[in-house]
Amino acid sequence: MKNKKNLLFRVQTGTQAAKELVKMLKIPIDCYNILDVLKLNHYKLVLQLLSYRERHTVCMYIVNSILEKETIIPTAEQVTQLLDLLVTLIVDQKDGVLEKSKQTITNEDFVEEQNLVARLCNNFQAKNEPDQQYHIIKICQETFKNGDLERMRFTYPPMIMQAYALTFQYKSIREQDEKWEKKCQKLFQLCNQLISTLTKLETNDLPLRLYLQGALTASEIDSENAETIAYEFFSQAYTIYEEQAGDTRAQCASLTLLIGTLEKIRCFSEDNHSTLRQSLTQAATRLVKRPDQVQTLLLCTHLFWSAQRISEEGQQATPVGIKK
Repeated sequence: MKNKKNLLFRVQTGTQAAKELVKMLKIPIDCYNILDVLKLNHYKLVLQLLSYRERHTVCMYIVNSILEKETIIPTAEQVTQLLDLLVTLIVDQKDGVLEKSKQTITNEDFVEEQNLVARLCNNFQAKNEPDQQYHIIKICQETFKNGDLERMRFTYPPMIMQAYALTFQYKSIREQDEKWEKKCQKLFQLCNQLISTLTKLETNDLPLRLYLQGALTASEIDSENAETIAYEFFSQAYTIYEEQAGDTRAQCASLTLLIGTLEKIRCFSEDNHSTLRQSLTQAATRLVKRPDQVQTLLLCTHLFWSAQRISEEGQQATPVGIKK
């Protein structure tokens, strides 16, 4: 109860006491590794005595220090402690209501802040311990989902890319871990869920690229259900493309990405590959500007000569152009 009562008191922002407290909290960050600072029992309690702006200043100082020193946070427990310490940058604060209006993609300070948080995620690395890394990703998900959509556009992509990278780690130890395919499937399900949230953004480019990266990753992993996963992710990306109707420049750029990705995916059967390449070819003919039509149709011709698919017998299929 004593601690709870103390947390009701905050040092008034801008006062000399607040400035001195900020200086004091920076000293351990300068003198020690952040992993040692996390062991200090009362550091977080003292930080919470500060008002929003001073807490924000200290949290930014901590993140910058970690990035400059290239400190790796190797365990799920330490990641939990650090994110709990940096909650001011991750979740809307009750005493930060006046700052809420500034927390948008158009505010440079907010963008810089969230970019730092996103970069920080790359320091969460449980090297050679894929299961530990999986727990870290789940902790990040549970924490970042409490932020608003404006924050998620920054914090979700590094999580998703870490999840994709983790599937390759599981593949590398497939001889030692018989459940590696199930673990990869859980990671793809998590990524699908996170990207689905990002589709609520006003821009479709980010989720489309993340879906396509997922399809490529599934193809490279080559697990038993790789084709199903890759097809689902590619289909989701194509759905996003279709929703861009009216924006001819964006449609042309997105269609180019779709064509390039399909050309590289190796796990599709002839039937699935045929369905997708025909959909892309038809989409190319529907582009408004004739130069865009010609450019994308020329790109589509590569799909008919591509050998990046498998036959029903599991062998590499003969390019369509050679058959004809």
